[in-house]
Amino acid sequence: MAKFSVSCGGTGGHVFPGMATAQALRKRGHAVTLLLSGKAIETATRHAWNGMVISIGAEKLSFHPLHLPRTLLSLLRVYRTSVKALREQQPDALLAMGSYSSIGPVLAARRLGIPVILHEANVIPGKAVSTFSRLATAIAITFPETRAHLKHPAMTLTGLPLRKEMEMAATLPADTPAVFTVLIMGGSQGAQRLNETVPTALARLIAAGIQVEAIHLSGEEAKSSVEEAYLAAGVPATVYGFCNDMVSVYRRTSMAISRSGANSCLELALFGIPALLVPYPHSARDHQLANARAMADAGAAEVLEQQDLAPERLAESIRFLATNPAAQAAMRRAAHTRSLSGADDRLADLIEKVAASR
Repeated sequence: MAKFSVSCGGTGGHVFPGMATAQALRKRGHAVTLLLSGKAIETATRHAWNGMVISIGAEKLSFHPLHLPRTLLSLLRVYRTSVKALREQQPDALLAMGSYSSIGPVLAARRLGIPVILHEANVIPGKAVSTFSRLATAIAITFPETRAHLKHPAMTLTGLPLRKEMEMAATLPADTPAVFTVLIMGGSQGAQRLNETVPTALARLIAAGIQVEAIHLSGEEAKSSVEEAYLAAGVPATVYGFCNDMVSVYRRTSMAISRSGANSCLELALFGIPALLVPYPHSARDHQLANARAMADAGAAEVLEQQDLAPERLAESIRFLATNPAAQAAMRRAAHTRSLSGADDRLADLIEKVAASR
């Protein structure tokens, strides 16, 4: 039995894949400790983990001159906390899933001689992975396109670890909705432009005699206003501020209109859902646009940049799929080619290999 630490704090996009890999390692008999930042999103996701957790108090970083002293003090505090935690745990390797929450643990691991494995979820590496790639023994990637944006002698295409129950559900025969069902996902906080535009677009289709309905993840703050917009537009819709049961939602979905974070892209691919991807225009290093283009290049999605988002344009894209079963089928097949099931086990294999080679 080996001991491992997994740094996966900050956002759900880091916590869920890190936790899935931690579960895979524990099933193999290893002892695993999660290093989290202490954010609220982590509290909401920890119900699936009953192992050891250490909060390192990591915060988002700002290098603006006015904020620099606080940033440096925060980094020093997190680094010292991470050194103490890793000294006590003495892991055989550290898996870091990226984000600001990984900086302290990666630096601490290097000081203590602990091998580091980095995981990059997006096509374009984030600042943490790019900056600390030279300190890593190995790097795991989700998209093969990442090889063009990151240089390292030991990169492995593992895919993005997803929850096992989601992977198992995706192997079952898909539900066939009675009405063409459009899933709208704007990320954990929702997306104002999608919240404003989609109800009007769907109302155009209904007026044209095309029956559609919506499942809309709006973000908690916008839930009431989005429900009112659908009611006023005469569009049947189920609106969630936040949804804990994405499996049943995906199984009822005919197509998705979504931001293009890595988790969203890979979950849609897993369930073979055709997608219209609207990248968040202010994402770091424009990584959502790169993710969306990778999905589109595979034939699994269409990309519509936010500046071009208008009800008539949106309605036309939805109409094309809703009235074209052959196009739906082709996009579903293409989406499955982007899905790499078992990524948690491939990443666990890599971690064990790195630990064994110490």
